[in-house]
Amino acid sequence: MNVDTPNLVSAEEAYNRASKKLTRSLVIMGVLEMLVIAIGATLFYFSVQEGAVLPAMVGVVAMFLGTFVSAVFLIFLMFGLIKLQELFWKETAEGLGYAYVKNPPITADALMFREGHGRSTGHGLLGHLSDEHPFRFFQYSYVTGSGKSRQTHNFCVFEVSFSGTFPHLYLNNKHNKNLSGMKDMFLPRITLPTEFEKQFSLYVPKGYEIEALELFTPDLLAQILDMKWKHDVELVQQKLYVFSERYITKREQLVEELSRLKTLTEYIAPKLDQSKLYTIGDLKHSL
Repeated sequence: MNVDTPNLVSAEEAYNRASKKLTRSLVIMGVLEMLVIAIGATLFYFSVQEGAVLPAMVGVVAMFLGTFVSAVFLIFLMFGLIKLQELFWKETAEGLGYAYVKNPPITADALMFREGHGRSTGHGLLGHLSDEHPFRFFQYSYVTGSGKSRQTHNFCVFEVSFSGTFPHLYLNNKHNKNLSGMKDMFLPRITLPTEFEKQFSLYVPKGYEIEALELFTPDLLAQILDMKWKHDVELVQQKLYVFSERYITKREQLVEELSRLKTLTEYIAPKLDQSKLYTIGDLKHSL
């Protein structure tokens, strides 16, 4: 992974400028549209009062055209922003030595991928981390609620694959909202050393507590704290997942996250590559 490639600035700057332009345009067009509608409505009202049909029709047409032109203009801006975003991620992938994937598939039964409905993936990167472990990055979103309570949740997902096998484990950082309160209530968890209880909750399938503590040792938890990460970490189906609660829009943000992920991977890889899961009776090893 090459994090010093300088040729991504133009695409990133263009995308950020377009985002700001779209925001300004939304405000301006909103004000103008309300003004045109107000003028049209006023003209329509007084024309009706005077019994003048033609001015009244002009008022109706003015309201319609104001709304239509605003909608077309905003759609044009949003389409341009989408294309710039795709260009940004393609250049980012090339600059960092990865392949670009527009909508990468979900390949594991992670807890996050069970949340809500309307699940979708976005711009992704595909390659290897530290020239050894298969790696994927992608945008992910899902929807909860409906109507006025509808809410879209956006994440960036980092996925690293290992050669070992291990039970399904979820380390919840208590400083974010990744894990819903309902699941937090019902998932089996184990007690961590006192110095880590305020920071993390560790969810483990019943019967696999020893295996969990052999992987999430105090040294590893301290390492995660030292990295000042506020993300959740999940181990499932020979993969490590890290979920970030924001969409990345700048190259330096991605490079910073990748640097931390590389540090974590190098620290935990020896254990995960050599780990071998032994099923305990008929106990499930998944959450």
